[in-house]
Amino acid sequence: FGQRMDMLELSARASNALTRIGIESRADARGKDIFALLRRERNCGEKTLDEIRRWLERGMPQQAS
Repeated sequence: FGQRMDMLELSARASNALTRIGIESRADARGKDIFALLRRERNCGEKTLDEIRRWLERGMPQQAS
């Protein structure tokens, strides 16, 4: 349950699309080309991909300038 906590901020459509390809947390997405996998998913258009992209970016550590 703890891993899925970070997916609560996603819409149902985005969360379901990620779950269908086996991604249940940001940690699961590390090192995978999830956008290549999502291109074939139904109900996963540009707006959903953009939402997922922003969700992944929010989970990345900030780099020092």
